[in-house]
Amino acid sequence: MDSNVNKFYHEILEKEIESNKDLYEKFLPSLFEQKVGYGGRPLCKHLRPQFVTEEDYEKIKTASKIISDCLVKMTDTLLNSQELQAVLGITELEKIALEPDPGYSPIGVTTRFDSFLTADSFKFVEFNVEVPAGIAYTDVMTENFLKLPALQKFVEKYDLTYFSFRQRMLDELLRAYRQKFTKEVPNIAIIDWDGVSTYFEFELFQEFCESKGYPTIIEDPRNLEYKDGKLWAGDFEIDIIYKRVVSHEFLQKFDEVQPMWNAYKDGKVCCVNSFRTKLFHKKAIFVLLTDPSYDFGFSDEEIEVLHRHLPWTRKVVEGKSTYEGKEIDLCKFILENRNKLVLKPNDDYGGRGIYLGWEDENWEKHLEDALKNGDYLIQERVEIPRERFPTLVDGEIKYDNMVVDLDPYIFCGDVVGFLTRLSGSSLANVTSGGGSVPSFIISEK
Repeated sequence: MDSNVNKFYHEILEKEIESNKDLYEKFLPSLFEQKVGYGGRPLCKHLRPQFVTEEDYEKIKTASKIISDCLVKMTDTLLNSQELQAVLGITELEKIALEPDPGYSPIGVTTRFDSFLTADSFKFVEFNVEVPAGIAYTDVMTENFLKLPALQKFVEKYDLTYFSFRQRMLDELLRAYRQKFTKEVPNIAIIDWDGVSTYFEFELFQEFCESKGYPTIIEDPRNLEYKDGKLWAGDFEIDIIYKRVVSHEFLQKFDEVQPMWNAYKDGKVCCVNSFRTKLFHKKAIFVLLTDPSYDFGFSDEEIEVLHRHLPWTRKVVEGKSTYEGKEIDLCKFILENRNKLVLKPNDDYGGRGIYLGWEDENWEKHLEDALKNGDYLIQERVEIPRERFPTLVDGEIKYDNMVVDLDPYIFCGDVVGFLTRLSGSSLANVTSGGGSVPSFIISEK
């Protein structure tokens, strides 16, 4: 982002805090009171939103759309290839989960591409295709930041574009549902385990859906009942499952969640996203997209976009591979080039099991463990941007130098705004202690 834009906002903010410190001291705690929290802690810790220029937004939209279209093109091939599913690390139980047709297309109704934007480029490092989080939190943060006097003065010079993510999510749930079902006002169930750290977000989405006239509950998948061809939570008949439970955790408790599974398998309920999104949620999808030995019939433009915006990625195995068109001994290459490499598990979330070669003192040991594990990836390091974000400490303004993870939301191939995550460390996710701020697309008046 243009540092002059941030500087302009910071100058406004500093003057505003001098004249109305009480308002700004109460602002961040008020967000937590409005359920912008994760696992009992505040999620928003800073007083500046992320500003994205229209030029950068268009670049990211274009690349995201092309990559999203590539994933759609791959779908049938991946569903029908045992060999490619092996590369992805699809387990036997996951293969069973891939079988039912969800009854709508595309299989990824809501996705989020996790990326880093710098002055020179931007790279996508993961695809969150299963259960993208953050939409309700972002809506509430956006609504509140728009009321801040500092931002109201900022808009005297800049136009802002922002989005209602909950409205778009509800629209897409209904669109998917109506590809097969006809009930005019379907009942919605937000499904995840009791006590998860994102429960506040479920409540925010529930409140929104009900305000639009759609009965909505939050329920644990173990508490459902399937009878007479219908899925029930007590006396609440479920028509749409907004699936927030992670598939591999669901399958780990497969015996306990059979009512939900059978209703989905029998096509009696609309489940968004479908279990087929596991194909793209596996981080090994980057192997298929960046290794030229795999051919999916992409156009020259698509290949160029993939090459420019995805980091080189390979499965961690003994043997030969390629890097920049040259053959390499993969494990030797990993040991000798640790300063530009990241080890990450193929199927986990929240930054767990990720090792950064330029920071980790036990790199060789982690490589040995990755080989034994059999489901690890090596990925080329991408440039990670940092920006100064203001906060208040004991009534005084303080600037934190934060990693900025700028993640476009994609609804059925349509890029709609961003989730912005901030972290003091190189892992910018809320599970690892990071936070979030709203994002605005800006243009000068």
